[in-house]
Amino acid sequence: MELLLTAEPTPEQSDQDIPAASDDDQEMPPAICRELESHDPKGEDITVLAKEDGHTVWTQWVHPYLSHGTKASGTLISYWSSLEKLLIFITSKKSNRDAMHPLHESYREAFKELIPSLKGWRSTIDSETQATQFRGHLRECDTVLTSDNLVKLKVSPPFVQGMKALTQAKEGKQLSLQEFSDARDLLLVKFTMLTGTRPMPLANATLEDYETAKEKDGNRIILVPKHKRSKQGPAVLGMDTELQGLMKIYMEKIRPRIAAEG
Repeated sequence: MELLLTAEPTPEQSDQDIPAASDDDQEMPPAICRELESHDPKGEDITVLAKEDGHTVWTQWVHPYLSHGTKASGTLISYWSSLEKLLIFITSKKSNRDAMHPLHESYREAFKELIPSLKGWRSTIDSETQATQFRGHLRECDTVLTSDNLVKLKVSPPFVQGMKALTQAKEGKQLSLQEFSDARDLLLVKFTMLTGTRPMPLANATLEDYETAKEKDGNRIILVPKHKRSKQGPAVLGMDTELQGLMKIYMEKIRPRIAAEG
């Protein structure tokens, strides 16, 4: 898979600095490992999850976090999605039980009953935190670029250097690594200005995504399947006529040389 703008992926999850799991817990999601160690420091397995017929997950984890606001709703929903997958794996007949720690059948049945509850709790988390989510959206509105900001951006040194590099590449100049970075960074800014995208779709956009972009009313739309909220559908990156022209220079004059040099 070839990345379109060869940009380094930007981490959007706080689990990037988690140490690699050992052979004994390689199937355990790191976030769930941390939660188990926090709530049951002396425990040696996941049987603590079966307490209170499985409702200990809500009473000891979810509810305290929601009450004190110590975890974002998206983080909690992600945790329980990981936990659900783990429990499905453990209780599945397809799992290799000989390679797992022994688990009494009563615990296995408790975990099976817990799985549907996790789905309902995720919906509850989402509904109970709507006000907080909306406040976050409103705060983001306060940081939206104004027309004055955009004017200043277009005369800033990085913007000017990026446009200069693209113009020189169009005329046939072989760009230096710094000039390549200037051109690429300008394209990233242009994409962001047009669509307000998060960093991850830009980092994950591939040549295939670019080549299969759809055109409508003179604009081209790139659909990027891999991004933070993939379950909601592909991320959309728009290209107006100007950006299409700049991308053509990048694809024909700049990227082939950089890709060849590795």
